[in-house]
This record gives sequence, structure tokens and C-alpha cells, in this order.
Amino acid sequence: MPLPENFVIKGDLNLDIIRANSGLDIPMWTLPNLSNVIVAGDFVCSYDRLQDLTGSPKWVSGSFDCIHNNLTSLGGAPRKAGGDFNCRFCQMLNSVMGAPTVLGGTFYVDRTDLMQQLHYKNGRLQMKHIFVKEENTRD
Repeated sequence: MPLPENFVIKGDLNLDIIRANSGLDIPMWTLPNLSNVIVAGDFVCSYDRLQDLTGSPKWVSGSFDCIHNNLTSLGGAPRKAGGDFNCRFCQMLNSVMGAPTVLGGTFYVDRTDLMQQLHYKNGRLQMKHIFVKEENTRD
């Protein structure tokens, strides 16, 4: 059964802990569909075999942590992260397209060539000549 639109999870959601505590210590290749979910806390989907972030929560009020995955893209990442966005140790990542458009903390990535694609100004993402404005703002 899919979760309703704007379903809120109050607190952190750590898929690593859920998987370990369930006895299913096998890595995830894809995320469960959480695209209608708001996480009022941190979201962790690290140490897996994810190739993209399709199915991620629509936004996370805390930090979003997807380190040590096989990410080739950030497609499907939440639109907003209130804290840090950490995609370090994802050596196959070749683009930051799909990164959150609003970020309250620091964007962590290992490769400096990817960092050069990013520029946040006042918490809003700018990529090259494209400015992505936060929702409900005026020009």
C-alpha cells in the first residue's frame, strides 16, 4: 500500500538500521518508494548498491546521507534537505544533476570536478547559468 501524499515520519529514518535489525543484511539495489514522504529528521541510505536515489523522500528536514553507494547520478534525490547532503565515497558518481535545489547545510562529495558544478547561494542551488529558485518566492 503506498503512503499518502505528504506523509510525515517524525524523527530520523535510517534504512541501514532497519535492514540490520530485520536480519536482512543484504544491500539494497533500489530504494522503497518514499517519494510522497516528508522525513522530519535525518534520512540515511548508506552502504548499499544504489545507482540513483529514485524513491527518496520528497524532502528531509535534517541531513540526507547516501555515502558508499554505486551512485552514477543523484536523480530522485529530495528537492530540499534542511541539513547536509552527503554523497561521499560514491566513486561512480559522474554528475550532480538531481541534487537538492534547497540545502540548509553542506554538500559533501569526493570529486572536486563535481563540486565545481555546484553553487549554493543563500541555500538555493545554482548550476552553471541555471538558477533554481525556492518554491513560493517572487522574482
